[in-house]
Amino acid sequence: MLVAYMDESGDHDPSGKQPGSEIAVIAGYVATNDRWLKFESRWKYVLKRFGVQVFHAKECAHRKNEFCGWSDEKRNDFHVQLTRVINENILVGIGGVVLLSDYNSVLPEWAKREVKHPYYFCFAVMMRTLRQFRERFLPTEPIDFVFDRKKSFEGVLSDMFNHLRDNSPNHRGRLGSVSFRAKDEVIQLQAADYLAYEVRRYAADKFIGSTRPTRKTMESLMEERHLAVGFYDAEDFAHHVDTRLKALGVRLS
Repeated sequence: MLVAYMDESGDHDPSGKQPGSEIAVIAGYVATNDRWLKFESRWKYVLKRFGVQVFHAKECAHRKNEFCGWSDEKRNDFHVQLTRVINENILVGIGGVVLLSDYNSVLPEWAKREVKHPYYFCFAVMMRTLRQFRERFLPTEPIDFVFDRKKSFEGVLSDMFNHLRDNSPNHRGRLGSVSFRAKDEVIQLQAADYLAYEVRRYAADKFIGSTRPTRKTMESLMEERHLAVGFYDAEDFAHHVDTRLKALGVRLS
């Protein structure tokens, strides 16, 4: 059985006005149970070596809480070792990215109320990307999904996942179960947290006009592993609106 562990980043403000919310992301990794067991052992070893209880990418990036006072050299060494654990054990990284300026400028208010949060578009484009690339990267076994626990999203996300699994010809037979856990309980979610944070930072640099070079942490995550991250753009949002209007029986001029 394949298992995907997924986390989100940048979903704290659907208006996109708060710092870090300009880009919303769902991302994570897929591997076999055997690979995840090896990953867990090696990840715990690295955390113990550096005296860390739970890895949080944002806290590490900003040297907060457990990472307070860390030197650049220590933090870089930590990232190198975590990345090595990922690259040695994971089959593929997947994700979905939404630019909040597109979400807010293209979707009318009724569509936002219907969908409830850009997080669900991140999930939709992530699943679209998985469908497009899984034959290239993954065995044919069904994939169980474990998402970071966020109670406000769990009900709708479960319904979306189960609908795809049971009704979509593109996903039928390829999706297993869906569940929600906390990253301090399930260590594999810490790798998903790492990827989601780095993908959001990378997307923000690419789409919001930064001239900074790609972060070394993101370069290392892209170096050896397959990484398939989809992007939901303004054209996708416009197509969504047209599709919903047609489904509602509204004639388009």
